[in-house]
Amino acid sequence: MLDEIGFFIFLWCILMSIFVLFISLNRPTTRKGLRRQVLKNWVKINLEEPNANAIQVIRNQILVNTAFISALIVLTGLMIGLFPLFFENNEEFLWNIIPGFSLGLAKLITLLVTIIFSLFGFINSSRMTANLSYLMTSKPQDVEVEGVSGLALTRDAFRKAQRSWIFGIRGLFYIIAAFTWFVNHIFFIVCTVVITVYLILFHDLTIFEKKLKD
Repeated sequence: MLDEIGFFIFLWCILMSIFVLFISLNRPTTRKGLRRQVLKNWVKINLEEPNANAIQVIRNQILVNTAFISALIVLTGLMIGLFPLFFENNEEFLWNIIPGFSLGLAKLITLLVTIIFSLFGFINSSRMTANLSYLMTSKPQDVEVEGVSGLALTRDAFRKAQRSWIFGIRGLFYIIAAFTWFVNHIFFIVCTVVITVYLILFHDLTIFEKKLKD
């Protein structure tokens, strides 16, 4: 019973975390909202005054994404390789609503889906960052089609790259939580709730907003 409760708490925490993340990104009074407003000028500034630092930043972002992608792919391969071991746990899960869907299989699928979520975030971030490098070196400010400027397109690519990066990093936190399920269901519940509270209070709707005014 506690495994089912932990599973639903895990799903609810992920959905809540993503929901609050979107709120924080669209509220200029939060750290993420303020950071988003500041970064909006990054593309414009580096197009007005071209310098090698901007390309270096893009290159570093792609390298970091590649490192995370490689690690997650190796982890995925490892979990798939251990796939038969999870069938040894034939405990009933979700009241046997789905025949053959055992507790061991549920743990494996939960972990794999979380890994894929994080992996997709980093892959998309790397893709958009690579696209950004082409856009920034093509004088986008000189191009406009049907009212849509190249500058706006470049800013949008940068925004999507940053947002996907945030999703990838957030997925890493919940990968840790998913791993704890293999240790103990109580530990899994506690870890999931602690991670979610930490992300919401210290990264999204931070309780230390007053420090921004100092």
